[in-house]
Amino acid sequence: MLFRILTGFIGLAVLSVGAVDIPKDYQATANKLIHSSTNSAFGFNRLATMCDTFGPRFSGSPNLEKAIDWCLAQMKKDGFMNVHGEEVTVRHWVRGREAATLPTPPRRARRAPTEQAEACTAASRGDYTVPA
Repeated sequence: MLFRILTGFIGLAVLSVGAVDIPKDYQATANKLIHSSTNSAFGFNRLATMCDTFGPRFSGSPNLEKAIDWCLAQMKKDGFMNVHGEEVTVRHWVRGREAATLPTPPRRARRAPTEQAEACTAASRGDYTVPA
């Protein structure tokens, strides 16, 4: 089964590169990989299962760790040998406790829109009439 997954990814990579000359020594293997990847939805179904099950997998997140463990288990289940994870150091942001203080907002002059300001000025002079 893992062969199907690998063939899917390799086949897609080969197809995305375009018409690349494949050395004759690898032609049979390349054709087998391309055929397997284009005639099976196994790899995409496995990817969909991982995405639907674990959701966003940000670096250093618990979802990423669970997804990696799941992938390793699936590869062992598929019969791969020497399946193991590697210890790596990944920088990630850990959210801490947040706090905010809102001081009293500073007083600012309030400005009326231009028409209202003109109407107020005209009314104070007594030469503004309200339309009926």
